[in-house]
Amino acid sequence: MKSPRPGPFAVKARLFDGVTWIANTTRGTNKFIDKSHLVYLYDQNMNPFINRWLGLGENGVEQDRYALTELIQWVYRSRVRRGEPVTLYLPSTRMRRILQDYLSEPSPRMKKSVEMTSGLKLEMEYS
Repeated sequence: MKSPRPGPFAVKARLFDGVTWIANTTRGTNKFIDKSHLVYLYDQNMNPFINRWLGLGENGVEQDRYALTELIQWVYRSRVRRGEPVTLYLPSTRMRRILQDYLSEPSPRMKKSVEMTSGLKLEMEYS
């Protein structure tokens, strides 16, 4: 996997030191299990043609469920799989709301806790 490189205006920037980029479609790998800080820049939506073909309509509930499954799948590439805390940055208001709604639902199979530290940063700890 290629490491991100700074552009011409960031020649001496240290922004990319130790950074790993992972596609939001990455599945089934333990390569990133040591990562503790995650930045999810996507505002995930289902392809409208697939949505129509499946007959799901324009209902936002299905769109939100799809976005949530994609986000959780991506987050679980990190050290949260080992029960360790991660810091997740979600700039998208919609994605933050979807995740917060999911985490606030009672679940008999998974203990979930969340602490909001600011409007944009969400710290999650799964156990």
